[in-house]
Amino acid sequence: MRKGFTLAELLISLAILGVIATFTIPKVLQAQQDGRSNAIAKEAAGIISAAYVAYKQSNTSTAATKAVDIFPYINYVKQDNTSGALFDDAPGGGSSACDSGINNVCLFLHNGAVLVADDTYTFGGTGTTNAVYFYLDPDGKYGGSTTGPSKSVVLFLYFNGRLATWGSVNPNTVVGGSPGSPYSPTPANDPTWFSWN
Repeated sequence: MRKGFTLAELLISLAILGVIATFTIPKVLQAQQDGRSNAIAKEAAGIISAAYVAYKQSNTSTAATKAVDIFPYINYVKQDNTSGALFDDAPGGGSSACDSGINNVCLFLHNGAVLVADDTYTFGGTGTTNAVYFYLDPDGKYGGSTTGPSKSVVLFLYFNGRLATWGSVNPNTVVGGSPGSPYSPTPANDPTWFSWN
């Protein structure tokens, strides 16, 4: 006599596998997206650092230097400050736009991300706590919420070339000549997907 599984046993096994897949597949997909976003952010950090070094080879960095002053030293697909295209703000904020009316200049990078700088903020000084900042939205589009995995990371470029995020920013950081946050609301931390590790 042959032994095997009954139809009922097979159906129960498939149902159990279906339940397991329902819970694990979204987590696996989110982990992949988080890893991609993190890789894009680290690539953008390297791009910003290299562009600042290139800028300083041709120019003297001063208290009046703006974040957008290093944009000509970045390789990008297109620059835009007129379309009003939405991108994600940092955690705690909603959306922001590529719009000259609110002083945002957007660079659309080759990896699909959007790098944004306000064209009015300067270093405000030449000390080690003076910085300009950039938003980086890794997927380049607005996700529709104030929280969640699609939020932008804020990259602070210090006058001395150091690069930090909200999670590692110097507590005495000065942006645009005035202490404190460059915008409101201040996010409590970096997006959940971001890590320097």
